[in-house]
Amino acid sequence: MNVTVDTREFSIVVVAKSHNPAILNPDFLKDNEIVPANWELEKPPVCLEPVAEIVFKNKVRIIAQLDKLIFSENVKAKSKKSFVIPVVAKKYSNILPHVEYRAVGINQKGHVAFGGDKDAPRKFILERLVVPGPWCEFGNGSVRPSITFNYTLENATCGLTIQEKSLKNEEGNQISVLLFSSNFHHELEGETRKERLVNLQQIISEWESDFNSYEHLVNDIFLGAGDKNGNKPR
Repeated sequence: MNVTVDTREFSIVVVAKSHNPAILNPDFLKDNEIVPANWELEKPPVCLEPVAEIVFKNKVRIIAQLDKLIFSENVKAKSKKSFVIPVVAKKYSNILPHVEYRAVGINQKGHVAFGGDKDAPRKFILERLVVPGPWCEFGNGSVRPSITFNYTLENATCGLTIQEKSLKNEEGNQISVLLFSSNFHHELEGETRKERLVNLQQIISEWESDFNSYEHLVNDIFLGAGDKNGNKPR
């Protein structure tokens, strides 16, 4: 049986120069129709200069810092058509056209669980992605490997980190998983703020292209590729 990545977190990170985090509050978001008026807060907003954070009950999180804006949501069991942060990120940036936007990252985080074999994630990295050697045996106990691949794409750079991680399953038990975290980084094009804002909006509108590339890279290339004997992960 083929395994595929279970994507749980999707985020859009907008790099901006001299952004003011103090403006981030529920009234600002709702009065400007950046988020629907019926969205409820999961916890009180945080505003500790120079960071502000708002978390809604639907697991949408917005973080504002001096140099970046982070929009994230839990996408477990969601269809891509129901993702909401691309719309939120576009509206937020459009309300603040004077900000010096510089770059945008389209990020995904998901994992693969290998049944009851708690050592399978570690073996996947050490036996399939790393050349065997004393670096796998150094120190006391088992090594906890983490490996990052960096790719140059036509309109972005992509970083994919693969590592062993412990998570709680739905029954509350700790399980070992193989975590795949990706970042598609786009430098904004344009000589003026307006031109860069237009480019920012376009990249966010086309977020699904990066998301599909992430799934293809993980599912078809890393998880779908067999070893030299044609064996695939189970």
